[in-house]
Amino acid sequence: MGESPTTTDCGCHADEKRAASGLGGAGLIVNISAALALMRFREGGDANARAIWLFSRNDALANVAVIIAAGLVAWLKTAWPDLVVAAIVALLFLHSAWEIIRAALAELRQRYSA
Repeated sequence: MGESPTTTDCGCHADEKRAASGLGGAGLIVNISAALALMRFREGGDANARAIWLFSRNDALANVAVIIAAGLVAWLKTAWPDLVVAAIVALLFLHSAWEIIRAALAELRQRYSA
């Protein structure tokens, strides 16, 4: 019989945690790169361009928040940091969605009022 894979206190295998950490780190790099490349649309451009920038920014912020939450969960041995971060990220995305809707409605009003 072979040795069983090492499990951690969360019940997942150490290899799974390393793979998830690696993918999370790669995602963070991609999201930060995209947000920086799209930063010129932060204030200008149409609603679609601004939405793409907001999505990239939010994804990068969410990556950082999840990494911090994971560290806090491991350190404190409680799920509360993960739950708090999930709520904050949800509010961030809802706020961005509201900004996009307002910008799109303003563009529609401007287009059809002329």
